[in-house]
Amino acid sequence: MPGWDYENIMGRLELNEDDVFVTTSHDHAVNAVIWIVKKYCPETYEVQLYRVEAEEKVGLVAIKCHPLGRNSTKVRVAYTYIGLSERGRRFIENFTEEAYQEFIEEWRTLLIEYFANKL
Repeated sequence: MPGWDYENIMGRLELNEDDVFVTTSHDHAVNAVIWIVKKYCPETYEVQLYRVEAEEKVGLVAIKCHPLGRNSTKVRVAYTYIGLSERGRRFIENFTEEAYQEFIEEWRTLLIEYFANKL
């Protein structure tokens, strides 16, 4: 994914619950983010990840995919944040429905471009 580099802490490619990885450049993070896989269910197309931004906020990202056909998938993404500082609380206050829609639309565009180049 463009602009979403991660450090593989676990040393394996397959994803498992309780895995940990770190990102340093992506979406709205200011600092490095520690990600912990909470739930991974490939058979139901579902994953939940904790994202920890030290001294700022902790988030739970829940992703559920619904296959619509051979080349189409509906993806539901939900973010839940807890502020750890004034800066984190300000982020949450400003992460309105409108801001979320703009943010997730950018991800949608990036994913479409990514998969179009893979086929």
